[in-house]
Amino acid sequence: MAAIKTLYEPIKPNIEKCIYWDKDILLILLISIAINLYYINKNTKIIFNIYKRLFGSKLM
Repeated sequence: MAAIKTLYEPIKPNIEKCIYWDKDILLILLISIAINLYYINKNTKIIFNIYKRLFGSKLM
């Protein structure tokens, strides 16, 4: 947690500036991250289902 804080401190003013000036850009960025996470999650589920189908008997 401390490491995250030390990494965040120097860029904090820049982040606040971005939030103040570029709300639209930030929103687009957040949406794209959310979409990427959704697809990664979906693919992970598909891979897990395939894995479960192949090795299900050994896992259970």
